[in-house]
Amino acid sequence: MAAESLKILETSINEALDRTDTELYDWDFLRGFEQNTWLLRCSMRWQNACCIGPIIHRLLFGHVRKVYDIFQNFMVCSNHALKLLEQLRSLDEVNVSQVLHEAKTNLEEVREILLNLRAGYPGIMKHVDLQHCQYYVLRQFTKYYHHLAQSGQMDAKHEHLVQEELDLKIARLKLDKNAKPLKVEQLMQQS
Repeated sequence: MAAESLKILETSINEALDRTDTELYDWDFLRGFEQNTWLLRCSMRWQNACCIGPIIHRLLFGHVRKVYDIFQNFMVCSNHALKLLEQLRSLDEVNVSQVLHEAKTNLEEVREILLNLRAGYPGIMKHVDLQHCQYYVLRQFTKYYHHLAQSGQMDAKHEHLVQEELDLKIARLKLDKNAKPLKVEQLMQQS
């Protein structure tokens, strides 16, 4: 998850915790991030313009990636919360049922937004998915090399060097506004 998305999600949680006497507020807070209408209207008109088209595309890519990241992680965290709430149902049936219903309603809205993002921006979403896959592969390499070092199959110094290189690749990936596939050779080059 990108740092900016994490801050936004933390802020939504804090806002919800500040309003414990009302309905869940976190979704109302997050809903506004999807609707940056100025950017969306401009991007549709100017995306193919020769001089500012690439700039608009980068802005749109960054916006769609951020919205997707926020809502995807909101959905994952909400699903975890739903599982925990199911376990607490026996303690307070009425309140837990109300929160469960509200959370499920919010999740349906999130799913709809994510489907609309996929349908409305298929090219951008292809690149976003590619970045997510690349990030996942790099994180798996990180875990793998850490395991090798822990099991004594790799010395700590070499593991530290490999970890630095993987962290650098992950940082570059997060900054990249135009995702390009990494070749397996590039991933394995430093190992």
